[in-house]
Amino acid sequence: MGRGFSDDDPFARRVPIGNAHLDFTSLIDILFLLLIFFMYSAAVAIEQDVDTPAARQSDQTNPSDMTVVTILADDVSGAAPLYVLGNGKGEKGNIDAVKNYIADGKRAGRSQVMIKAERLVHHRFVNEVAKLVTKLDAGSVLIAVKESP
Repeated sequence: MGRGFSDDDPFARRVPIGNAHLDFTSLIDILFLLLIFFMYSAAVAIEQDVDTPAARQSDQTNPSDMTVVTILADDVSGAAPLYVLGNGKGEKGNIDAVKNYIADGKRAGRSQVMIKAERLVHHRFVNEVAKLVTKLDAGSVLIAVKESP
């Protein structure tokens, strides 16, 4: 006879017949952990600060001839900032007050809007004011930068 296995052989490989059951619980746990990790790491990568270069040339402008909006950071959390209507000293308001202030400046004949923002103000708030200027067709937008020594 050949080298076959008998039913009594303890070293014979037994193939399960019938109800084969695979437990996917641990696989699903790992899948969700990876999903959460990549979603969190993508969110952190999106919120990185933008490192803007220093200004190479300076245009000396007179803020009294333009509409100036100053944006002050409320806190580090990114909550809505405080808008100051004027060159750092003036009436405080929200984005609707800024819209009215820019419209008043356009009616007064000022064709430039300067946006000043503190360092901790998120770019989206500066961009929101710049979009208001474009939407109201109030002239050109100047963004104030602090010159490096």
